[in-house]
Amino acid sequence: MISRKPASPLVSREDVEWVWAVVFHSVQLIRTGARLHMSGSPAEALRKAIIAAIEESDGGLFYSKLLERKGVRNSDGRQLSDALQWLMDTDQIVDANGRPKLGKGSKLVLTA
Repeated sequence: MISRKPASPLVSREDVEWVWAVVFHSVQLIRTGARLHMSGSPAEALRKAIIAAIEESDGGLFYSKLLERKGVRNSDGRQLSDALQWLMDTDQIVDANGRPKLGKGSKLVLTA
């Protein structure tokens, strides 16, 4: 029974609003988790790890520090280069130092 008084059950508007808020926030939490943590391929997982590392930094992340981050440190050079190029080509990241190709000395920042 959905009531604080089983003998005379009553569901108030506040009860419905409270339940709706719980459901709404639960769905939002699941969507956010899926967006951040689920990926369809190793390449997508690496790109998400790069974006997460840059987001966690304050004002950008140097390339050398990116190489130490979880989800990035175990990738090989080719995978990392491809992921960074894809993120640059899709205008998600840039080098704050203005370099056309990311690498040693680059400071990565998000564009949006």
